[in-house]
Amino acid sequence: LYQKQKAALSVQYERKSMLTRIHKVADRSADENEQALIKTLDAVPPHLAQSLTQDNGLEGACHTKIRDTFDLQTFFCDPYSAWQKGGVENTIGLIRRYLPKTTDLGTISEADIYTIQEKINNRPRKKLNYLTPNEAWGVALNS
Repeated sequence: LYQKQKAALSVQYERKSMLTRIHKVADRSADENEQALIKTLDAVPPHLAQSLTQDNGLEGACHTKIRDTFDLQTFFCDPYSAWQKGGVENTIGLIRRYLPKTTDLGTISEADIYTIQEKINNRPRKKLNYLTPNEAWGVALNS
């Protein structure tokens, strides 16, 4: 079921603060992924956004637009190398606790997606000295 559905989630993960942004997208196209990335990057101060690493798939085809618009370095993971993006893979595992693979994403509202995002971002993390990602992001914004 889940492989045949059109709707998907675009998940962005900031490595240092472990902050997660989740956007529902209509499909897995490069244009939809680009719009989700723009939503996230528009909310990030330019001095905090330095690079972007993406999967090596068709959804990253518009990476040059993102790179040039936001003055970022862009990188791609090697195929079948999930360990190169362990943080986002772990975050996807956390999302799966709320939305199993069999979930029809077409029925999930933006409000539900935001609720899940904030549950993940308000969860204390050992790596952050038991701060939440939202708290760590606040520290990064004020430094």
